[in-house]
Amino acid sequence: MEVNQEMCISFLKNPNMKKNIDTRKIQILKLIVEEYIKTGDITGSKSLIKKYSLGVSSATVRNDMALLEKM
Repeated sequence: MEVNQEMCISFLKNPNMKKNIDTRKIQILKLIVEEYIKTGDITGSKSLIKKYSLGVSSATVRNDMALLEKM
């Protein structure tokens, strides 16, 4: 399935998702989608940490990505 900006917006506007997602996960999701739209490639936790100052480890980003995937 190809991810696009409309899907991301729809996901974030869903009231059920807002109950289960914190600010950091929203930020990570937005960055992943933005990078995918820009490059068309998969974005990993290490590249997000290198490119953006998230203030957490790549392991934390990976854990958040795994939780987002399950939603």
